Amino acid sequence: MKAKLTYLTGFLVLIGIILNGIFGIAFALLLSGIIGITTGIYKKDKTIWQPFAIIFIINILCIITFTTLLHNSNM
Repeated sequence: MKAKLTYLTGFLVLIGIILNGIFGIAFALLLSGIIGITTGIYKKDKTIWQPFAIIFIINILCIITFTTLLHNSNM
């Protein structure tokens, strides 16, 4: 199950890069984090949802940092 979720994450990142460029990585990891967390909670398996929760939290922090820096830039 963990291998299938890893392949799904890689596939989503690849599709995200193809469709949206560098911004696709953030949205693909966000989506795969949500999928991994819900699957892990549904299957009641900590080894599945804990790594995806870490990915999800780091991704949210990166999005917040990016938008804050973009807002404060002199463009």
